[in-house]
Amino acid sequence: MTFAAVFAVIGIGMPAVAWVFESWNLRLRQFDNIDRDGMLDPEIADWRVACRMWCERYGLPHVVVTIPARVGQFLCEAFLAAVGVETVFVYFMVESFHRMALVSPLLNVPAGLIAAAITPLGLLLIVLPRFAAMPLAWLIRLLARGLLWTLRNALALPHASLRVPSAPIAIWLLYAAVVAMLVVAVRRRIKWAGIAGVFLAAGILCLVARADFSPPPPPDVAVTFLDVGQGDSILVEFPDGRRLLIDGGGVAAGRFLGLREESTFSIGEDVVSQYLFSRGIRRIDTVVLTHAHYDHLDGLFDVIANFQIGDVWLGKNPMVPPYRAFLEVLKGRNIPIRWVAAGDRIGEFTVLHPPAAYKVRKSAQNNDSVVLLLDTGQQTALFTGDLEMAIPVPAFVNLLKVPHHGSAGTKLRVGSNVRVISVGANNPFGHPAKSALPALRTDQLGAIRIVLSGTKPVVTPMR
Repeated sequence: MTFAAVFAVIGIGMPAVAWVFESWNLRLRQFDNIDRDGMLDPEIADWRVACRMWCERYGLPHVVVTIPARVGQFLCEAFLAAVGVETVFVYFMVESFHRMALVSPLLNVPAGLIAAAITPLGLLLIVLPRFAAMPLAWLIRLLARGLLWTLRNALALPHASLRVPSAPIAIWLLYAAVVAMLVVAVRRRIKWAGIAGVFLAAGILCLVARADFSPPPPPDVAVTFLDVGQGDSILVEFPDGRRLLIDGGGVAAGRFLGLREESTFSIGEDVVSQYLFSRGIRRIDTVVLTHAHYDHLDGLFDVIANFQIGDVWLGKNPMVPPYRAFLEVLKGRNIPIRWVAAGDRIGEFTVLHPPAAYKVRKSAQNNDSVVLLLDTGQQTALFTGDLEMAIPVPAFVNLLKVPHHGSAGTKLRVGSNVRVISVGANNPFGHPAKSALPALRTDQLGAIRIVLSGTKPVVTPMR
């Protein structure tokens, strides 16, 4: 990215600045030199003479005109250079961070100026004595707070930053060709090619921001168990294009043990959303929360924020703070909620738990879990959440999500062709128990994709 930034500045930013502001440079260069006027174009010479006469009329020094003009030119040049950098950086932003920040060129101007001040001031702290360093540190802190304030307020603007999935390589190759044309146009000052390049690049970026690049639906129902560590997150894809996400993973094991969480790593943002974005997915038709434990709920906050959501299925959960916050997020985004209970049939799914009369406790429990039976017409799959109690279930299913990460405490016994355990490596709970094995495990295999095709599930290796 550093090399790309240097290329953008040298290849686009600097030549564009020299071209666009050539006239202004001629207007302001040696402004006090009257003899220079005769060597300039009449329009430029007239502007210089008119500005000098205005200053003489009101008895003002020439700097009243030149300083504001030079400051304005500097800010415009910085903005144009930032646009040049963003022209190249947008590829990294979309493919690495799945974000297109429309305010970046504007933000980079004040951010660059503030950073340019903070860096040398920070270096001075190394050599200054304490009495001199304290006020300098206060100034640096003030500048840093100003930078963060600018960032927060800019991102609060509507559509300031868009979440976008990955785009096909063909789109980026076309964009690279347009950028190359733009570089040639700017360096050789070919006006029509420069204007065409700007509009073509903007058009392609609009396509990246709005077009649907999601993969074609699978010929048969496909179930992907994501590797979210000690938690659950399962994507179910249907031949008609629908997508259903069961849980969103959550937190590191330290959260369960009451340890303070220092890491900014987020399962919902950095694993679940990254996987979905990398496949070009923008919309999840249905999100299912099995129960309100951290390792199932926390990741869904990022999923809800990052994707278009059709509706959310919920069972019965106590109003613990995270669950209450989740409901507030759904309400704020006007996402429909479907309350499910045992006996409900929704498309290919049958809800097996919890019953309509189920009583929740004060805190979230594993047995609050929504249990879903999927019947594709060819095969069946049972998604059990963390259920530990015994409930009426089929004696045999083709695909079984082993309850509660393979815990020894589960009383659910179901025969199956394929068993999958979603579990974290080196977790402090001893999961999975020997009684839950053999099974496919996310801590050993990473994400596991299973296609419910024919008479037996087909396990597809993932890269």
